[in-house]
Amino acid sequence: MKLTRLLPAAALLLGVPAVLPAADSAPAAATPAPERKFTNDELVEMFGWIVGKQTGIGSFDFTEAESVAFAKGIAASSKDTPPYPDKEVEKPFRAFMSARQKKAEDKQLAELEKKAAAGDAEAKSIVEQVKSRRATEEAMAAEAAKNLAAGEKFLAEKKQQKGVVATASGLLYEIVQPGKGDYPKATDLVKVNYTGTFIDGKKFDSSPSTGPVEFRLNEVVSGWTEGIQKINKGGKLRLYVPAELAYGEAGRSGIPPNSTLVFDVELVDFKVIPPDAK
Repeated sequence: MKLTRLLPAAALLLGVPAVLPAADSAPAAATPAPERKFTNDELVEMFGWIVGKQTGIGSFDFTEAESVAFAKGIAASSKDTPPYPDKEVEKPFRAFMSARQKKAEDKQLAELEKKAAAGDAEAKSIVEQVKSRRATEEAMAAEAAKNLAAGEKFLAEKKQQKGVVATASGLLYEIVQPGKGDYPKATDLVKVNYTGTFIDGKKFDSSPSTGPVEFRLNEVVSGWTEGIQKINKGGKLRLYVPAELAYGEAGRSGIPPNSTLVFDVELVDFKVIPPDAK
């Protein structure tokens, strides 16, 4: 019996085809060989091999201790809560994954370079593509580091200015014009006029000339969600938003990675949205 027939359920669980190689066809034996018995642990080990193959985990070259830690994480995945708080582990985990992926890619790249040197045109093309992508990524990383340093310096100086308030998250704000009445909550629908600039004063966005814009306060960057709750109706404030409370390392169209942003915002109005409203 072919091994590929033993694990269709595992393949379905993974959502991908089975990766076990098909055995060569052989003439049927006159007397069937005794069917081998496998322990539960052996079958679990087989499932782990399939998962490793399908996800490329094997290319990470885990040490024995790392394999034990990985298995521990798999066991913990049956629970909804991760082993470490998301916000605390996110940044070091991204760095860890990036380093491991690069190491695995370096290994593959070395093999492709050997093939390219031997005249393999396809391998040469892949090597060129990978190197081009890496050059772009390195340029973006350098820009991100530069922007982060400039933003930190800018915020440190702003923090010392009279009237500028710093929050626990790292957001800075100053009230330009007090409003009246209640303050909005994160779940409210707000109506605002705004202008967004970089720390050098260059404008990158603003509300349209036709009038203010409306949005749910908890559906924008966290610097806005927190900051606009500091002003009431009719009020104006200036937000100094660090990169991690704006668009972070990824940036977005028109906003470079790790950009610290400045927003002048007028809260024209707001209204409470019922919890069950869509």
